[in-house]
Amino acid sequence: RHEVKVKSDQVWKGIMLPEKVDEKIEEFCELLLVHYIYYWYHPISKNRDFLHDVRCIFRVVVASIIRIAMQLNIGKIACDKLIPLGVLHLEKYVKTKQKYPEVVDRDELAELALQE
Repeated sequence: RHEVKVKSDQVWKGIMLPEKVDEKIEEFCELLLVHYIYYWYHPISKNRDFLHDVRCIFRVVVASIIRIAMQLNIGKIACDKLIPLGVLHLEKYVKTKQKYPEVVDRDELAELALQE
């Protein structure tokens, strides 16, 4: 488990993101705000302070996730977890395809693989 020990007012300190990534993060936060917060909050109050606070909290959470991701060894995760899972998935697919060569629909083939 990773811990992020940074004060919330300094959470972005030392994190440099490309402008396009920052824009997409902002867009994502806005979508969350509009679709999951604003629609129920708007009938209750017109006060925008709460929405601003939620927006700031979203940004702190995103920065914390980025900090944790920066501490991860992506190569090790890929080698230890992702590649073995991919190989298992491929083996299961090949075995199921060999057992049911007449099945051409991928969804049906996936369902058959899950049943075994």
